[in-house]
Order: sequence, then C-alpha cells, then structure tokens
Amino acid sequence: MKRYYGITYLDYEKAERNGISRGLVNGRVYEKGWDIDKAITKKPRKKIDLSIYDEQIRANGLKRKTVVARIYRGWSVEDAVNTPKYTNDEKINKAQKARKRNIEAKKPVKKTGKNIFKELNRMDFERMKSR
Repeated sequence: MKRYYGITYLDYEKAERNGISRGLVNGRVYEKGWDIDKAITKKPRKKIDLSIYDEQIRANGLKRKTVVARIYRGWSVEDAVNTPKYTNDEKINKAQKARKRNIEAKKPVKKTGKNIFKELNRMDFERMKSR
C-alpha cells in the first residue's frame, strides 16, 4: 500500500541507511508527490564534477547544462564533453532520417474520426458532421 503522508522517524532512518538525506525525502514526498516507500529507497542521482572539463567544454562551444543532460541520457563523460554541438543543418538532417525510418516502418496511423467512419463503411465524416 502506498503512503503519501506521515513520514516517520523509522522512515528517515531507513532513508539515511540508503544514502538519502532528510531534505531529499521531504522534497520527494511533499513537493513532488512521491509515495514514502519509493522516496526512502530510490537512490539519488550521482553528482557529476565537471570542473576539470571546463576548458574542453568551452572549446567545443558547449554549455555545462548540455553536457550534464548528455551524461544523464547515458553518454560517457568523454563523449559528452568532446562531441561538439550539432549545427542546425545537422539537426535537420538527423530529423529527416528519423522521419524516413518511421515512414518506412509504416507505423499505424492515429485513429481520427474520419478514419474510423471510413473503416466501418458508414456514412462519410462530412455528412455525419452536418447532421
């Protein structure tokens, strides 16, 4: 059963054993709405010290925020720091390739009112809408 209020002293002790501070538990439960059991057991994210990479980050025209986001998405620190940011043309090409892949995979079309009426061989959508 999920609990969303009433954090006990024992909950704080269990969180501390799991390496989670009292403030983090409170923030997770009271600000983010987590249930208590999840708040006291889920490990916090590791903090990443990028101060030794500041020169490389600036040299590659990146922002620290970009590098951190890349790392949290699963990039290695070296790749996140050394891969320059994409130009607009590279972003467009990447999006077009992804779109082609999706079209080739023939993903099912989202069902709209028009599609449903046509599939069921009932009167067409415009005629139905006018009634």
